[in-house]
Amino acid sequence: MCGIAGSIVLSGTAQPDAPQRMQRALAAMQHRGPDYTNTVAHNGCMLGHVRLSIIDTGTAAHQPMSDPEGRYILVFNGEVFNYLELRRQLPQVAFRTQSDTEVVLHYLIAHGIGGLHAFNGFFSLCFYDKQTGQALIARDRMGEKPLYYARQGDHLFFASELAPMLQFGIDRALDYSACTHYLMHGYYPPDRSALASVQKLERQGYLEIRQGQVHQGVWPVQPYDHSVQDPPTTFGRLLEAAVERRLISDVPLCTFLSGGIDSSLITALAHRHHNAIPAYTLRFDSSAYLDESGRASRLARELGLDHRMVSIADKDIPSLFDAMMQQMDEPFGDSSAIALYALTRAIGKPIKVALSGDGGDELLGGYRKHRAWLKAQQPGILNRLLTRLPVHRLPETWTGRENPWADALRKLKRYSGLLHCPKDKQYAYLRSFASDTEWLFDQPAMAAWHDDILPHTLNAFLQADQRWVLQGDMLVKTDRCGMWNSMEIRSPFMDPEVVAYCNALSEDWKIRQEHQKYVLHKFGETVLPAWMWEGTKKGFEIPLASALPELLRQFAPTRPVTDPYRATLHRALHHGHTTLHVRYHILVLMLWMDKHHLAG
Repeated sequence: MCGIAGSIVLSGTAQPDAPQRMQRALAAMQHRGPDYTNTVAHNGCMLGHVRLSIIDTGTAAHQPMSDPEGRYILVFNGEVFNYLELRRQLPQVAFRTQSDTEVVLHYLIAHGIGGLHAFNGFFSLCFYDKQTGQALIARDRMGEKPLYYARQGDHLFFASELAPMLQFGIDRALDYSACTHYLMHGYYPPDRSALASVQKLERQGYLEIRQGQVHQGVWPVQPYDHSVQDPPTTFGRLLEAAVERRLISDVPLCTFLSGGIDSSLITALAHRHHNAIPAYTLRFDSSAYLDESGRASRLARELGLDHRMVSIADKDIPSLFDAMMQQMDEPFGDSSAIALYALTRAIGKPIKVALSGDGGDELLGGYRKHRAWLKAQQPGILNRLLTRLPVHRLPETWTGRENPWADALRKLKRYSGLLHCPKDKQYAYLRSFASDTEWLFDQPAMAAWHDDILPHTLNAFLQADQRWVLQGDMLVKTDRCGMWNSMEIRSPFMDPEVVAYCNALSEDWKIRQEHQKYVLHKFGETVLPAWMWEGTKKGFEIPLASALPELLRQFAPTRPVTDPYRATLHRALHHGHTTLHVRYHILVLMLWMDKHHLAG
């Protein structure tokens, strides 16, 4: 787990201060790799790397890494968990290390871009051939490891985060349409960033540089052969193998145990193979409704886990928010990041690796919105009643997530709004926080963002969520909150074999009547105690309604309002009709603009 950066001259000559710019770029993401930093340069190609040592912590495994002949160079961020299996497929290579990086290097030498599908893990990488001047830049199947890039003049720049890209002298103008998407959803689109000059390489994507030309594409994956007749058994076998693979490490590791089903299942499976691994739980001392630490503690006792608790109270949120904002490279509006940041900050340094339960909901239909969407497609008395009543117009102040009554009203209001949506707008409605804030996006300073995704089936809905929500929000949160505290977070649900199997499953194994993630439920019953299936899903959140007023008091932007865009943001931040989450998104965006001295 590391950070990578590079500059490649497509024609002409390198910038005269290219080495200094690279050093500043690497320094801007030192948190991703505090153990070692290095660069190499060859004929207009400069590659840099910051390392977090996890597999083979010796100096021989440092990067950038070259083959013995010195022809090829690799910078690699991530882990390939099946590297020992791939290593056995390269009997002709005299390996010098025990690292996965060296296996990736030689596998790409042997197979080129066609070898990417064999990597079971997460990665972003650049593979450079000094003899031909060709380069391959690629990203993992699900988009777990980030990769930003920019084409500016006769140069191509790339890095693991947006902040390092600023050191290469790129244009800093905002991408207003992408920022509108961010304000509506809390994250940027999977192919765009906050800046118009910088793009993201999407999951499973690659760039090839040949003779000064940049070619973009998607590397192929193998579909899963669904010949097995027992889905729960097959799913369980694949998930347990994914967990076991992700326990490989030469440094201490742990699991995150929130008290929910997914993290509990991952923790229980990990405990089968590594019974000394500790499980960490975040406890909300001031928010009983959001706190699931009691469930986590009970499970830990029954499984005999080494269970450790990290506590935060409402009074801790402003200082956590401030510390997180100091490291934030691109605006990110998912407020639950504060909770995950608190957890990784508390346990980081001695423990460098954690397993989490992220991704199961997007694969198998675990969110309330998935079941709500299916119900909205069916006739029924409740649907007919709610389409005639203005429940969706209930005041925002009546709803919330911090007590059962406000949460029930929030769900009812949200579902009523869904029923009042045209079918071609329902997906956009369900993944946006901006449904009650149309006035903001009608302002002249706001560039329009239109969501034209129209899923007609549950599986299509889940595929859309995997591209947008998972890639843009959930995996960004785990990567950033981990790496801000020099911790690698591994998600077994993102294992390529698990993903392929789940995506090929029929819908009735995902949601069956009232049972969501049905195949996981049937397998999980053989692993977890029966009481774990009682109660309702809460999610991993902070008490934002009670925290935001204090955040606004302490951190309200103070820079003069000198342009229409910033003026619009400032009005919306304090406008009574701006929803809670959109106000938080605006606060983060404006503070980020201040930090990087960006005008609207």
